[in-house]
Amino acid sequence: MLPEEKYRIVADILATIDSVARKEGVSVSLVGGVVRDILVYRDAGAFMEDIDLVVEGDARLIAREVAPHLSGNVELFDRFFTAKISRANFPSEIDLVSARHERYECPGALPTVSMGTLHQDLQRRDFTINAMALPLEPMIAYLRGEVAAEALASEILDPLGGRDDLSAKIIRILHPQSFTDDPTRLFRAIRYGARLGASFCPLTDASFYDGIAKGDRERISANRVLQEVRKLSLEREPGVAFERAIKSGILSHFLGVETARAEDISRAGARLAVLRHELGSTHWWRIVQWLLIWAGMERSPRIELALERRRKDIATIYSEVEFARENRGELIKSNAGVTAWYGLTGEGFNRVAALRAN
Repeated sequence: MLPEEKYRIVADILATIDSVARKEGVSVSLVGGVVRDILVYRDAGAFMEDIDLVVEGDARLIAREVAPHLSGNVELFDRFFTAKISRANFPSEIDLVSARHERYECPGALPTVSMGTLHQDLQRRDFTINAMALPLEPMIAYLRGEVAAEALASEILDPLGGRDDLSAKIIRILHPQSFTDDPTRLFRAIRYGARLGASFCPLTDASFYDGIAKGDRERISANRVLQEVRKLSLEREPGVAFERAIKSGILSHFLGVETARAEDISRAGARLAVLRHELGSTHWWRIVQWLLIWAGMERSPRIELALERRRKDIATIYSEVEFARENRGELIKSNAGVTAWYGLTGEGFNRVAALRAN
């Protein structure tokens, strides 16, 4: 499918959602990553595969009304006032979230939410650079080729100064307890900092290390932590992202990774960068798991359960890593193991390939 055709399809979908929302007397906006990327890259291409919309009203109602028009099935999540429309064709998923206010009962817990205004929704977000919004109408016009990216950028709603921070390459939290409320934001701060070449403002920097010290890894689920680590691994330059994560200490604190070995992950990520786009995301994540275990990631039920949810043969990785340590990497049993060891040593791939050929 050509990019122009994808843009047309998404424009038609957004127009349908906008029409239904107007009839119900509510507004719908794009919030977060797509708005940030329009300002950084002057392009909304990344948005094509992942459509996230904020409804200033009940997103579940809009999703139920819209789904039949899009030949999709709707799934409702009442706890967070959200809905997902799943489709058999492109785009496969459309997420609609009610603008909401959040309250955290205790650090690391999932929030208690109530519906609110768009402004309240922006205030609950992680960083200023992700707290900008764009109404649907100008985005539809852009996707249809009726306005340029520069004109689109002028329509962005930015009550918290995200545009200035983005221009200055600054990561800024919205309130001092941000990392304590949700420790996964620690990983997101690392990820956005690495991607944008950005640094933390003084308040964010102090709160970041305080958040690590106070982060209870038994309270926050290993699954949520590993989801964030997976996102680090999928960055354009995973070596840079992991280097920042390692220096910050979050991998050691939340996963028990040994600091001395953790540097191996960063070096391996840099070596494997040339192969990253040749590998599927599932294969790549398995390689990252291999490297995490190599670096001493905690072997515990909480970690293993989170890994098992994605792959049923975690014991295979354990045996590969142990064999590699004992045999200096001269033979690995799987392609993922070969690739991981190649990343660690810079020579393992050729040695293993030769041995396997014999």
